[in-house]
Amino acid sequence: MSEDLIETITVVLGYVLLALLPFCVVPTLMGLRIGTGKRKKTAPKQASAFEERLRNHTGRSTMTVDWMDYEYLSQPAIRDLAAVWGWRLRSDEPSGRQWLLHFAYEPDTPYEGPAARLAAELADADIDADGVYLLDPTRYSALPDEERDRIIAAAGWQRSPRAAVSILSLTKEGTLVNNGLSGIDLGGVPASELQQHPGVAERAKAFEAQHGFDPLAPAALNHLRTRGKYWLKWYLPLAALCGLLWFLGVFPLFIGLEDGTDSEVFQVGAWMMLAGTAFALAAAFVSILKRREIGAHFKEIQRMRRVYRRSTTSN
Repeated sequence: MSEDLIETITVVLGYVLLALLPFCVVPTLMGLRIGTGKRKKTAPKQASAFEERLRNHTGRSTMTVDWMDYEYLSQPAIRDLAAVWGWRLRSDEPSGRQWLLHFAYEPDTPYEGPAARLAAELADADIDADGVYLLDPTRYSALPDEERDRIIAAAGWQRSPRAAVSILSLTKEGTLVNNGLSGIDLGGVPASELQQHPGVAERAKAFEAQHGFDPLAPAALNHLRTRGKYWLKWYLPLAALCGLLWFLGVFPLFIGLEDGTDSEVFQVGAWMMLAGTAFALAAAFVSILKRREIGAHFKEIQRMRRVYRRSTTSN
């Protein structure tokens, strides 16, 4: 490989990196990062400030709090913190830039705390089509993390490997969890609820008669997740290499045109485009194999979701 070719490829890669720079480095330098760092840092301080206010409150048996003064605390968290000191939320009043919460001092009034509410929610919870149950931790932020995790474990749940922002992704032991790319979309409706729908139940019986299994059975959905994840592991690398080679191959291809199609730079680009095409064909072949194995099951799930959605929206 000649020095001119090496220099040309280096220049091309340099331009590619410069093109990607605004999307990677600049947002980080400007502080435009995706995350919940500010909430995690500010919420405990606001909770302490609110508890201090409760501790120092004297006189009247009513109290009004502007929720916007504690914007990083959820309303259930404020309610739970106030309940410890005998205050019960009686009404709220959103208006303009304020959201007033009206409390009454009623220490003898029974109150269901965050621990009992969390246990009740988990007892009624069911995994979705991706094998997870999404829990909003801000509703129980008055609980220490250790106690919250203990209640979760006691209810038979555990943290899932699926990443989630500002939410707890839970699953049951032995359940395969989708990574979100090959998920089964049930429209946010648990499979158990779909099974009770007459139209969906009729389709499930017809599918079982043809294919030999109930498409909404937990074992069948778990198998669908397992195979979907298996084929995705093959498909994604092939598709990524295809896209990368096609994207990078364009630069030497057009630069080499100045010296003719026989130039080394042009040939490098041409080979990169051909390699990308080969990976594209391989990815298409994997997609065909996936459809042959689980395509019918996956399509039936989509049809059931549409049947359920049409009936609920028409009502």
